[in-house]
Amino acid sequence: MTLPVPTPPDLPLARTVEMPEHVGYPSGALTLRFAELTVEPDAEPHAVPVSDGDRTIVALPPLVVRARYAIDATPDQIATVDGGGDLSVLPDSATAPRSGDEPDKHPEWLDNARDQRMRLAQTENGRSLLNLYGLYEDVYADLFDETKSKFVKRVWNKGDTAAMAADTHQALAAETGDQVINDHDKQYLDHKGNRANYNANAFVRQFAAAQYTLMLDPDYHPSSPPTQGRYFDASQAMWDFAGPVQGTGNDKGATTPMTRDDVFRAVAEHPAGQDAVRPGRRNFEAVLTPFADDVWEGWDDDERDLIREFHRMAWEDRQALRAAAVPTTLFEGTGTGRITGAAAVTDASGAVRVELPEFELVLDDATWSGAAATVARDRIAAAGFVADLVRDAVAERLRVAVAAADATLLADPGR
Repeated sequence: MTLPVPTPPDLPLARTVEMPEHVGYPSGALTLRFAELTVEPDAEPHAVPVSDGDRTIVALPPLVVRARYAIDATPDQIATVDGGGDLSVLPDSATAPRSGDEPDKHPEWLDNARDQRMRLAQTENGRSLLNLYGLYEDVYADLFDETKSKFVKRVWNKGDTAAMAADTHQALAAETGDQVINDHDKQYLDHKGNRANYNANAFVRQFAAAQYTLMLDPDYHPSSPPTQGRYFDASQAMWDFAGPVQGTGNDKGATTPMTRDDVFRAVAEHPAGQDAVRPGRRNFEAVLTPFADDVWEGWDDDERDLIREFHRMAWEDRQALRAAAVPTTLFEGTGTGRITGAAAVTDASGAVRVELPEFELVLDDATWSGAAATVARDRIAAAGFVADLVRDAVAERLRVAVAAADATLLADPGR
């Protein structure tokens, strides 16, 4: 009689492995997956219990282990952008798994950001801003996580974001505090390669970030977008923040030059209780259903087109990430192993354990080929834990059978 064995967990084998051309992505992570794991005796049970002090030992018949397996691949989820530095595209040498010991490329940027947070915290409005960000910090972290969103790759690191970040850092770090941050005459490239000033680029990225944030919600669907929840609120907070900014005389089409001190003064002096957004911005339905025609009060045509553009991009990217998360099976087949010398041991309390000698589960890899096959063979051969996991699963299944006095394994003492 065949005994089904609980399937061991999927086993990661390797990352950054060259993929076969048909897979559709150049580099992938390999996983070994088992299915239909079974164990069965290869002979009739005949051994009788033997006492050994406080223990009773029964020799089990020779056993055969069988399994179906698959070698699956998923795209490597490796950061390609220096999110902790200048937001530049990382070189190939830096996109392999990292040790965690690499220094930040621009530690002074992070130090500067911490300094500005401390200064914001000195005023009531500044603390309110920090608290609002803190409410959604995990959502915004997901937005910049390349395994969860394509926002960074598709928008944030396009054009001159790094140059804008460098100029912002320089203006905020200036000792005199009188260097203009949003220089109207300085031009930067947007995500499409079009030239525009600081404000226009900032607003484009804000529109994109708000739209991509909505689609982080696992329940999001364009046909029935959620109207509440953390992702909804985090997106709404981005639009709300635009209101006070526009109150300084700055939007995508107008520039009021502001220094670091001007910014902190505007934050501190923002009237308490003043609406955070202009009335038209309260029509959030346009953001949720951008292809409707009767939802655009308070938005101009350029804003409508941007929201629609980023809605399309974010939805397509979300679908692509979900599709990529589904494993592609590169190789599959069967595996077999033979066990001799197994024994069931029952102690004085009646507890049962099964002692198994080491055994090898041999996978039929005759049809494997290519770089992925070479890596998979090497990793499986070197990974003793693969055999250990199978061995432990088989031992536990045998223990349950012995404890239940299963005749498949134990001889009838009356014979």
